[in-house]
Formats: sequence, C-alpha cells, structure tokens
Amino acid sequence: MFYSALRYVYRSCSRHSFVGRITQCLAQPSQCHQSLRFTCAVSQLRRRSPHKIWGWTMGRLTTGTELSYSTKKLTENEYNVIIIRRNQDHLEREAKEYLLQDGRSEAEIISDYENEAREAEKDLGGLLPYIYAVSLKCLRDSPTYQNTHLLQDDRLSSALLTILDKGLMEESFPRQLIGLLLVGVLIQPSPEILQFYKELERHMSQVWSEWHVKIRIDACHRWLRLSVLHKQNYLEEQIRIFLKHLMSEAELERKELGGKEIHWLVSVLKSATHYSCELGGKWVDENDVRHFLQELKFDSEFSEPREVYRYVSLCKNVEYLVPSDILWKGLEILLCDGTEEYKIRAFLCIKWMLGLAQKQKLNKGFMDVQYVTELAEIFKKHASLLPLRQQIGITWEFSVMNYSDHEMLLKVAENFVANAQDIDGDGGHSLVHAYLLMDCNTDIAFLKKVVDLVQNQGRNIPPFKLLSISCDLMCHHGYYELFSGILDSCFQSGLMKEESLNVMKPKGNACIRIVELCGRLEIEQIDKYVKKIPPSLYKADGIQYFAEKLKNICQHSSKKAVLEAVQTILGGPHMARVTPVLPIYRPIVEFCLNELNEPVDMKLVPRVFDENGFLKMENMSALPERWRRIAVWILHDEDFFINKPVLTGEAKADKKFLYQAGYTEVLKVPFSMVKGKSASLHKFLKEELKKIPHIRLSNN
Repeated sequence: MFYSALRYVYRSCSRHSFVGRITQCLAQPSQCHQSLRFTCAVSQLRRRSPHKIWGWTMGRLTTGTELSYSTKKLTENEYNVIIIRRNQDHLEREAKEYLLQDGRSEAEIISDYENEAREAEKDLGGLLPYIYAVSLKCLRDSPTYQNTHLLQDDRLSSALLTILDKGLMEESFPRQLIGLLLVGVLIQPSPEILQFYKELERHMSQVWSEWHVKIRIDACHRWLRLSVLHKQNYLEEQIRIFLKHLMSEAELERKELGGKEIHWLVSVLKSATHYSCELGGKWVDENDVRHFLQELKFDSEFSEPREVYRYVSLCKNVEYLVPSDILWKGLEILLCDGTEEYKIRAFLCIKWMLGLAQKQKLNKGFMDVQYVTELAEIFKKHASLLPLRQQIGITWEFSVMNYSDHEMLLKVAENFVANAQDIDGDGGHSLVHAYLLMDCNTDIAFLKKVVDLVQNQGRNIPPFKLLSISCDLMCHHGYYELFSGILDSCFQSGLMKEESLNVMKPKGNACIRIVELCGRLEIEQIDKYVKKIPPSLYKADGIQYFAEKLKNICQHSSKKAVLEAVQTILGGPHMARVTPVLPIYRPIVEFCLNELNEPVDMKLVPRVFDENGFLKMENMSALPERWRRIAVWILHDEDFFINKPVLTGEAKADKKFLYQAGYTEVLKVPFSMVKGKSASLHKFLKEELKKIPHIRLSNN
C-alpha cells in the first residue's frame, strides 16, 4: 500500500520535479541508479539546501478526493539524516584512500588485528586501519545503513578505549587524529565514547598550535560536526583564537593565506558561524567575520561556482550584504556552470540578499533601497538563465518587499506565457500575486495563459493556490467573465465546503483569504458565486479567530488617537466610530455627512460592516439620499513602495474596496503622524477634513 501511494505521487508529479525524482527513487527501484532506494532518495535531498527543502503533506481536505499540499522546513531528524549521510561519504572516501596505501583488504586487516592484536596496538598507525575497516564493513553490511543510523559496534568502542588506555594519542600524527574525528561523527554516543573524545579534545588542545593551517582547518570542520552529535562545544577557545588569527589583516597582508587556503577558511567560517548560531557556541565572532569579508579581495580569489556559493552562504550567516558588484560577478560564475544545481544556488544567493535587506529594515529601521535596486538590475540581466520557477520566485520576493519594477515583471511574465506548462509547478500563483503587489497592468496574454493552465489542470491544483489566484485576480481587476473558470475550480476544490471550514486550522492564511475573496464577490454582487458561499462560512473557528484579532487591533492606541481626534473635530463622541473591515483586514475610522454636508450621529447610520467586520450587503444602499460615508485609515510604511512614493497594489486594491462599499472619500493618515504629538495629529486631520467637498465643520 505504501509503494502504491508513492507511485501515485510520482505519476501525479512532473518527472522533472523534485517530488517526482524522489518518489521515482522510492517507488520504482528498477529505474533507480543506486541499489538502495532510500539512499538514492536521500542523495536527491542532498542536492537541495539542507536548511529548507520543499516537502509535501498528503491528507484529505474534505470528503472528496482533493489533496492539500504545503511546504515545510526539514525536521531536526530529517536534517540529521542528510548530515549523517554526508559524513558517511567523507569516511568512505578517506578511509578507502587510507587503506589503499596500506595494501591489505578490509577482511585481511580485521583478521590480522583479531589474530595479532598486541602487535597492532603498539601505536595509532596500527589501530587506525582496523577502525577504518570495521567502519566500512558496518556501513556496507548493517541494515541500519539504509536508515542512515549511527553505528553501534562493540569493536569500534573497544578500539577507541584501547587508544585511551594505552596512551596511543601521544605519539600520533595529526592526520591520524583527524581520522578519529572522522569516525567519531558516525558512532552512536555512549558514556565511553564521550569520555574518549573529551580526552582527544584535551590532547589536541596541547598540540594544536604545532599543526599546519590546513590540518587545523580540517580539524575545525570535524570538531564542529562532532559538537552537533555530542551536544558539546568542543575546542571552542582554540578554534576561536585560530580563526581570529587567520582573519586578521596582518595575516592577509603577509600573504600567509591565499588561493585555496582562502577557500578553506571561508568554508570553515561558514560552518563555524552556522554552528555557533545553532548550538549557542563561540567558535567565531560574527563581527570579526564581517570585517574579514570587507577586506577580502573577491576578484582574484574566487573563480569556481562552489567557492562563490560558500562565500555568499557565509555572508548570509553573518548578515553581511554582499556588495552588488561582487554579487553580479558571483552570479555570472554560478550561472556559467550551466547545471540545474548551480542555477538553483544562484537563485538562493539573490533570495538571501533580498531577505537580508528586508531584515535590515526590521532590525535597524531603514532599508538600503539603492542596494535593492542594484539587485533588481542584476536579476534582470541574468533572469533568462534561471529556470522559470526561480525567475518567478525572485520576482515574487521583490514584490513582497514592496519593490515595484514593471520591466522585471513583464519580462518574467513573457517567459511564463511562452514556456509554462504547470500553473503549480512553475509557480504561476506567485506571479499573479506579484502582479497585484507591484500594481502592474496585467497583459491579456498572461491572463489567458493562467486561465488555460488552471482549466487544463483543474482539480490537480492545490486548493489553496487556486484560492490565492482567484483572490489576487479579483483584488487586482475585479470580476471578469474570463475568470469564471478559475472561480468555478476554486469553489469546486472543496476549500469552502462546510466540512472543510470546520477542520481548517484556525490560524491558517486560507481563512482570511476566503473572507477576502467572498467579500470581493459580495461587494461586486456576483450572484452566481455569492449563492455558493456556505451559510456557516463566517462562523468557522478560523474565520472567527481573525475577526476577533481584528477587533483587538481596533483597540490599539493609534486607532483610538485618530478616532478621538476626528470626534473632537466633528463635535462629539458619537460623530465617528472605529470599524473593522475584515475582507481587507484593516480597521478604519468612519463618519457620515448628511444632505447639508454636516456630520451626523453615527447611531443613525446603518453599518456596512458589522462589529465583527463582516459585510452587510443590505446596508450598502441604506443611507438617506445625498448622505455620504467617509473613511479615515492609517497608512503604514508597508502600504507604500520602497522605490516609489505611491501606494502598493495591495493597498490600492483595499482603497478601491472601500469606495465600492460606499465610502465616497477615503482620507489617508500616515502612521508617522499618529506617533507624533496629539496636537499635530489634530491639526493634520482638520486640514484633511476641510478638503472634503462642501463639508461644514463647527468653528471649535
């Protein structure tokens, strides 16, 4: 049954997709290029970034046949599987090379040791071949190898304790000790094993300064990996001092590091910064690393794709923005490789730097817009070299940063129209969302392509992505008959069935997006879809969760400050009220003018949106003739593009929704004004209210 399910997933996915390749390895062993199916699947996983890999969950969303898909980060166990498999690869490679020099087969080495143990135990050079041979045999013969478990073999622990008991570390060579670290990351920790490696740490700390730079860098890698396995911060002080010494300007000026040694250093710094963060260790100081990166000469030292990727990964780890000219050169090196793997890595490099630029704004209150603009130019230059999904992914990343570049978007959309085969696999829903966010006029060829792909794939598209496409098209364009096929598929997906709503996660984004789509359909009075909205929709736990959350936002001090200022200007506490508008998930302050253009008591004004923020369609036309509803909303930085002084596409769509709901004026209040003194806010609002045509205010 398990393999039947896997074969179903494989047939349902593109054979060229990530999920398709993994399931092929598991479900069709005859076509797998490795004898062990799980090992082959893991080897596919290893080609992806271990920190985030696209995964999927299969489960019935409703009583129908729909499947819900999601992306997820690797669990700790999944990540450990990949790390252990990498460690196995390292051991296999180095152990085989070491034993090749010995000249004996693994069986001969094990037999010789068991027959003449005393002779072999004279020094570490006699024991290490035996340890390697047993490790290789365990990896090959043990069934646990398929599950990438750590090794458990009494012969290994016994050999390590023999080294400890006979003091064989004392006369050993550095490479022999490195070999013990290599084996250590594959052995199941036990009190005896932990004792051995604490002693090895003590011994290495005594001879550390005598070793060559390359050997110490290798040792750093091994100790860091062992620290993860044993949950011990091994050799912290020695590694920190060593790396600080290597990074110092004096070392670079004396040319003690150059060529390959620079890449060794970048590699170990990448590991040290990662594990220092993950384990709370102090193997390296991030400020030292950032200073080192500033001084590092990229041009002369980096020419290989792997070296470039390590460099950018290190920059990401310490939150150092790679200078745009260097990133430009780095991407050219990555893309010249021509392989799918390095195209994906080029995509990640841009994505990481965009993420850091955005994080800079969150942490420091500003964003280097010039840097983001330079990244956009780099991306536009290289976009056509990336796979279509990555082109769309980067464009979407720019859009969610509130960066608008229509040239970028239209180029990618043109590629989508020409080459897209799968609305889900190619990321079409993200491109539709980017169109909305960047407020770009959508090309009719693009819309037809989206409609055609959705209609061709129908129920095979994940329901949430159908919802996302439907919602974004309605927000951006309003309703067109062209969209009916997409909306039909969305309503048929099962996402809005009553049984689905009852089991939906309360905090899931699907809930608020459903309210948004239904609100747009109701406000435009598209009856054939309004009739399909379940009566119990707004009672679902997830939607009630967001309604309650928005009501709490209405009570924030900033909303109260605007409300009180408007009430004071209009002449009393009943002249304005805060209203939650759930379909756009925003609170507004609203008031009303009568036929004489005077403010009226809001108790006399029927609500378009009830106390929970739900649209009351029957009240949209319930005002007396010539009365006017006015909305006041607070605008935050994220409501504007970072590179243009205008509203984002999403904010513009929200404003349009308020007009459709019957508000004849929508006054904008910058959040910076709300944070200032109340007198300044009062003065600003009074001037804004005076701009409303024919309004009559009291002289107070």
